[in-house]
Amino acid sequence: MLNFRYDGAAGNDWTAAGRQGTALLLNTLPASDFFAEIKLHDYPLTEGSFAGLGVYGSDTGAYFLGRSKAGNYYYTLQKNDGTQMATSSSSTIPHYLGIKKTGGQYTFWESTDNSYWAPVGGTYSDIPFNGIALFGKENGTSGVSFSMSQFYIRKAATAEPSLSVNASSPQQVLVCTDAWEGPSSDEASATTSGGM
Repeated sequence: MLNFRYDGAAGNDWTAAGRQGTALLLNTLPASDFFAEIKLHDYPLTEGSFAGLGVYGSDTGAYFLGRSKAGNYYYTLQKNDGTQMATSSSSTIPHYLGIKKTGGQYTFWESTDNSYWAPVGGTYSDIPFNGIALFGKENGTSGVSFSMSQFYIRKAATAEPSLSVNASSPQQVLVCTDAWEGPSSDEASATTSGGM
């Protein structure tokens, strides 16, 4: 578990002028395409607070994906200059945040259960991907304290596997050549039928 505590009197912001607060930075990235994720735990929100995961280009160039509070709270993707790129209507906590790097581009992802991942925003490459930042920031005097866990990086797949079955009509879906569904073990597929 990583515990972060930002004192409101310290001016822990990260703007176009640069980073005033402390962040954890992973600056040795895998050479191949990868997916990085973190689990953000529940914490008391204060006005102007923001915590999460980011693409670090430099102290004056970064993207942030995290939980923020400006009136209401939500998950948002923004640049360090304050430009809001996208928001999510989810308010679930804990929450999983991810970054997928493919070639010279990257995308941002969120999940409530670490199983189904949804994209946040588009595909970006305008800020060089020089590192991954785990950050917290606040502007004002209220401070923010939060924790993260389950940070890891794995090799990215070209197309992430996804299985979906339409149960309204009979169909066969290949599950795996070494696993079988149903009473007989000589079939290499699962069958669904419509109706309840």
